Amino acid sequence: MNWETIKKVIGWCWSNKNMVVYIAFIVAIAFLTWKNNKLQTANRTLEIEKGKLPENIEFIAEMKGTKFLVTYRDSKNNVIHKEYYVPREGGVKFTKYIDLKAYEPNKGFTGQTSSGTQIETTFQQPNMNPLNELLKRLGIVKKPCDNCIEPEIDYYGFTFKPGIFGVYDNHDSNKPVNVGIDVKLFYLSRASMGIGSTLYSPNVFLSYHIDQFIPFISVENAEIVIMLEKPYNDFGKNMLGIGIRSNL
Repeated sequence: MNWETIKKVIGWCWSNKNMVVYIAFIVAIAFLTWKNNKLQTANRTLEIEKGKLPENIEFIAEMKGTKFLVTYRDSKNNVIHKEYYVPREGGVKFTKYIDLKAYEPNKGFTGQTSSGTQIETTFQQPNMNPLNELLKRLGIVKKPCDNCIEPEIDYYGFTFKPGIFGVYDNHDSNKPVNVGIDVKLFYLSRASMGIGSTLYSPNVFLSYHIDQFIPFISVENAEIVIMLEKPYNDFGKNMLGIGIRSNL
């Protein structure tokens, strides 16, 4: 970056100082909210792990919005609590591995899971295939721990989620913000991509869930979206737009 470019950036910031202040304020709030959420999760984990599970409960698993929470006892009877992000488009399956030395075939398993959620439960012994055991020792395959919960989360995949969005694209200076509908086709954790259209232009978009950056209110479906548009009346033209979308 040369000096001329730096001067242009400084000049733009000075001529748009009100916008720069607003952007800095929003970024600061987003960062502090994200930091606070991480701290709350750490404190919640510490508090739960200091307690005890009832003797007749081996684990507790629950979906809260987009969070999968699981609390269980390990082989040393320590209480373990973990929280995982589960995409709205995905699901979660968890497996409880058992200690073969203490395995009792006729003994049932006791657990609590929240109802009406995408949670699939299995109980199994660790795979004792000699090749798998060698790979686990080498660290190539993750070795399951005794008496623990291992969630399998669908962090990515194809989907078909219709949504609605508002986009600032300056297509018309008299109407710089347009509303449209779209379909999400692929997701990767909090990010996703798909296609959509306003009355004036079709688009391809990339989006990202921003709930962890917004304080005070729960907006798990809110996503910031960036899109490439091509106006119907001038299809050779490319436009960039930025806005907010939500799954329907």
